[in-house]
Amino acid sequence: MRLSSGAVARRDLQSLKTLLPDVLGKLSRESGRARHLQPLWREAVGDAIARSSTPVALENGTLVVSVVSQEWARELERQAGEIVSRLQQRLGKDVVTSLRATVAGT
Repeated sequence: MRLSSGAVARRDLQSLKTLLPDVLGKLSRESGRARHLQPLWREAVGDAIARSSTPVALENGTLVVSVVSQEWARELERQAGEIVSRLQQRLGKDVVTSLRATVAGT
């Protein structure tokens, strides 16, 4: 059976979507920088939270997220367990194990 070029392209794209979280997680773990996780962060938290927060560091499994206000910091703390669980589903259990929100500019 021959696959059309469109079918091959879709399969290749699906393979990239499967590999991307692993690559981004490894890059963040090795560099300590979490900006690489921004696409996965948006998926995990949704657009509203993503507009007001940015992953900035990954320190021994703790994802440090910069937020625009103390209110957003409290909201992330409230949802931390659920957010970490969503990130673990995409990145694996050992990449992000906890979350810490910091208010930008303070």
